[in-house]
Amino acid sequence: MKKEKIDLELRPHHIYGFYLHEKQPEFYYLSDEEYIKRFRQQKEDFHSDKLILHWRDTIKKLHENLNLEVRLVQGIDSVCKECSWKKECNNKKHWAYKSAQKADEDAMKFFPELKLRKIYNGHSLVTLFKKYK
Repeated sequence: MKKEKIDLELRPHHIYGFYLHEKQPEFYYLSDEEYIKRFRQQKEDFHSDKLILHWRDTIKKLHENLNLEVRLVQGIDSVCKECSWKKECNNKKHWAYKSAQKADEDAMKFFPELKLRKIYNGHSLVTLFKKYK
């Protein structure tokens, strides 16, 4: 059986982050320092600067190539693989897990059309986002 090639796996709240960046694409092109500063001004966050930049670079790939395929997943995704909190985000009793789950639930409520395990491309996501401008 041939394994399916997917370019990215993203959690619902990372799809929501992609949506927010598409609304303000200038964020993709800020200096690293300015991006981190603005990211931290928007919300209290426990992620490292390295992870924040990895997050931006991951969704920037999708922004620059809307043909990339994205599978919507629960749990560890293409962004989370670089996170030092992976273990905690998989522990149902840990606050990091609860926080990530809540963010995913909120994103799924915002975009009720999204279905877990479904494969999207950047074009289909951007088309969906236009419904919510």
